Amino acid sequence: MIEGSADVKIVTICIAATLRDDLKACPTASIMLRGLSAENTNLKSILQEKIPKEQERIREFRKKHGSTKVGEVTVDMMYSGMRGIKGLVWETSVLDPDEGIRFRGLSIPECQAQLPKAKGGQEPIPEGLFWLLVTGDVPTDAQAKSLSKEWAQRAELPSHVVTMLNNMPSKLHPMSQFSAAVTALNSESKFVQAYTEGVHKSKYWELPVIAATIYRNSFRDGKGIGAIDENKDWSANYASMLGFEDPQFTELMRLYLTIHSDHEGGNVSAHTSHLEFIWKTLKSGQVVPGYGHAVLRKTDPRYTCQREFALKHLPNDPLFKLVATIYKVVPPILTELGKVKNPWPNVDSHSGVLLQYYGLSEMNYYTVMFGVSRALGCLAQMIWSRALGLPIERPKSLSTEILIKQLGK
Repeated sequence: MIEGSADVKIVTICIAATLRDDLKACPTASIMLRGLSAENTNLKSILQEKIPKEQERIREFRKKHGSTKVGEVTVDMMYSGMRGIKGLVWETSVLDPDEGIRFRGLSIPECQAQLPKAKGGQEPIPEGLFWLLVTGDVPTDAQAKSLSKEWAQRAELPSHVVTMLNNMPSKLHPMSQFSAAVTALNSESKFVQAYTEGVHKSKYWELPVIAATIYRNSFRDGKGIGAIDENKDWSANYASMLGFEDPQFTELMRLYLTIHSDHEGGNVSAHTSHLEFIWKTLKSGQVVPGYGHAVLRKTDPRYTCQREFALKHLPNDPLFKLVATIYKVVPPILTELGKVKNPWPNVDSHSGVLLQYYGLSEMNYYTVMFGVSRALGCLAQMIWSRALGLPIERPKSLSTEILIKQLGK
């Protein structure tokens, strides 16, 4: 058979379907499957091949099941932030209540095992995760490195954004600076350019530099961020621009930016918890920050991988020991309360401890780092939303008065 022929593609699909659930038991087969397209490091060309097939697959699916009901809505759901309502298509990740987040079907431990790593590193690099989110395929080292290089080449900020950031007062909240700068990048948007030129909707990177500039201006007296190194991965450049050269901190950034990248659209919580006030907090009707989850019914796997990182690199740190103690104490209390569906910690109860340990102690900045990471998932989904021509979500809302009239009889 000739390489690249239809026969090879069919055989490859059959092998993949057979081995998908047992790739760990046969790593050679996994490498062989990936190797068929490993020579192609051009993400755009790969998407040009994938998108028409996915468009057709969804078109046929909707033709067959367009009027099929997928769930029901209760009044409580409407008054509870629409939790549990199935009303949105999100291709890049799915949150399983028992297993936690899955990126294109892969759990966090599976991503840690299978995604490319930096030379000498042990944590996955976000570039590999982004490739996975966009294509649905685990990338090769070469494919992930190609993204590292391209993102480094795209990292220079427009002069007007630099001027704007440098003229913002240092006391302005970092997240306000971040939001404004991202909005100002609209001037460089290829999508806006194409839209203005009338390109049909069916044909239609810089955040670490912004985030690092904000950090330096707000907390380091405006000290420059230095130059981007095209030979470094995205996280290494970000850590360096922040002013951190500890290899372990760089590894933490790789892990942090990977695990926070996508979460069915995103959720943000607090980065703190206080053991001594647990009962008082609960009895006052408030929640314990860092514990519980709207969907998960077990310990957040993002918490678990950060705990494993801490056990490896900072097992004797007092704050980590406190978090570890809280992990043992809080769940039984929440369970005893009897009203908590998930008494286990989520990702926010651990990430702050790791950042504090390595010296990034400015808590007002943590949401910016979260924004840098979550942009990966949002951008990956945006690619597919535009490729598939998905409209802006517009669910119908009702007033309490109308609900009472309709249901209160």
